[in-house]
Amino acid sequence: MTKKKDTPIPILKPSQFDDYLFAGWKAPISGFYDRFHVSRIEDYKNHLTLPLLPHRRSVCFFVFLTQGKVIRSKGLTNYEITPDSFFFLAADQITSLEYVSADAEGFYCHFLPDIFNQSAIKIDFENDFSFFQLTGEPLLKVSDKERFVQLLHILENENYKNQEERFGLIPLYLH
Repeated sequence: MTKKKDTPIPILKPSQFDDYLFAGWKAPISGFYDRFHVSRIEDYKNHLTLPLLPHRRSVCFFVFLTQGKVIRSKGLTNYEITPDSFFFLAADQITSLEYVSADAEGFYCHFLPDIFNQSAIKIDFENDFSFFQLTGEPLLKVSDKERFVQLLHILENENYKNQEERFGLIPLYLH
C-alpha cells in the first residue's frame, strides 16, 4: 500500500490569487496589486470557484458586506458574514471560502502590513487591532455603515487611479 503524500496548504501571494480563486478569469488590477487592492464583491463573485480549499495569503485582508451573506473560515472555524459586518484576517492564517450568496455586495480589500511603515502613522497590528490577532475575533459589526462605505469608495477610487505618487494616501484611509 502506498502512502499518500500530505499536500501542504498553499501560501498565496496576490499574483497567484487569480489562478487559485477564479476559473480562467482575470480580475482588473492596479500597479500596486501586490501591496494593496480593493474591489467590489459583486464584480467578481460570479467568477469564484467555490468552495475554495484552505489556503494562506501573504497579505492581510478584510471583507465588508453591505448585503447578502458570505461564509469564510479562520483556521477550523467558519464565520457567517452578514450585512454591515467586517471579516478580518491577518497574513499567513489558514482560510477558505465556502459560500457567497447571489445577492452579496460589498468590498474585498487586501494589503501588506508594511504599507503603514511608509506613512505618517505607525501601526502595530497585534496591539492596535485585536481582530488581526491569531486568536482574535475576526467579525466586527458596525453601526455607521455609510461612513465605512464612503471610505471604501475613496480607497476604490485611489486603487483604480493607479497613481504611485498618491499611494501614501491609502494607508491613511485604511487606518
